[in-house]
Amino acid sequence: MTIGVNFFKIPIETARKLVEEKTLLEEIEQKLSIKVEVDPEGGGVKVIYEPQRAENFLLMKKVFDALNAGFYEEVHELLANENYDIEVIDLTEYVGKSKNDLVRIKGRIIGEKGKAKANVESYTKCKLSIYENRVGILGPSEFTVLAKEAVEKLIKGYQHSTVYKFLDSKLRRMKEDRKLWESENTLK
Repeated sequence: MTIGVNFFKIPIETARKLVEEKTLLEEIEQKLSIKVEVDPEGGGVKVIYEPQRAENFLLMKKVFDALNAGFYEEVHELLANENYDIEVIDLTEYVGKSKNDLVRIKGRIIGEKGKAKANVESYTKCKLSIYENRVGILGPSEFTVLAKEAVEKLIKGYQHSTVYKFLDSKLRRMKEDRKLWESENTLK
């Protein structure tokens, strides 16, 4: 029998939590039919799987992307919902290595008293994780791309009100498209 092996890197504190609590790790192994070995000191993860079960590979990648983006409890939702997806934005692609710019951009995404983050989450039904130099976006597939666009606009300096208007417009259009699609299918 041949086996496949993949390696992932996750934050050390997440690796330690996976090893200590075991519940999520066991759920991941069971749901994906894989064996996971975690190095709690270095954050390395070794995943062993049967190649004939490679259909779980995409979900496996999503799970470890989510863990790497600072999500933990939310991974249960990713495992339970086929239509959930993860988007990750590397903030260093926008600000380079400047710590001051990174702090400024994170502040724009979070907003005063967390308002901007809460608004994007509310509009898109997604959860945002601003962790180290990454922004993770986890939620229904149809909305993660929209949330990513909104976050990228905030990163690029768009006014918050402009981003909210953008979200409102896009969501209205999505709703209209859905109604049109439903009416076309009921006529058949």
